Amino acid sequence: STGFSARAETSFLSAVSVTLDLLNASSGFRRVAWKTIADALFHLSGFADISDDDLVRDVLERVIPLVTDHPEKGLTDIISYPLTTAEASDLSLLALEVALAAYDYRLTLGAINDAAKGSAFYDLGSALSTFARRTLDGAKRDRAQQHAIAQFKEAIRLDPGNDAFWVALGNATFLSQPGVCQHAYIRALEVDSKV
Repeated sequence: STGFSARAETSFLSAVSVTLDLLNASSGFRRVAWKTIADALFHLSGFADISDDDLVRDVLERVIPLVTDHPEKGLTDIISYPLTTAEASDLSLLALEVALAAYDYRLTLGAINDAAKGSAFYDLGSALSTFARRTLDGAKRDRAQQHAIAQFKEAIRLDPGNDAFWVALGNATFLSQPGVCQHAYIRALEVDSKV
């Protein structure tokens, strides 16, 4: 299983590197490219142990300037800017923070339609929920959870027929807002009774 984890880690890093090269070669497909980068970093952040610290640091150092130099930093109360690999002791958590910044940046690129924009809000909300579960800072945890709920609500506003968005809202509000949670789960069942 260690071999598969190392191969998965290498695949995620390779996906980010290839996508960054694509962005350098052409300005087209930026929305898809940033989704690919953010998703790869998000999944990389799920590894408890990173097998190649140097390669992860190199890839993160390539991404960080691209996602932190944009004018819209809607997560400044959650992520400590500037992001840097220099003093990072937990590369998995740093990868999650960079993924959050990448998802946030992806939202600034706009979307072709409401379903695509809803997906972008959902992705950011999912990453924020994960961050809320992993951070040790109680204030950041609460802010991340509130931001996640807001992202899921925005995703639902844009695409109310997506049952995954309703389930995510139900999961995010399970402890803090039981009434909203119950409504979200019922709505998810109404949208897709096979859930």
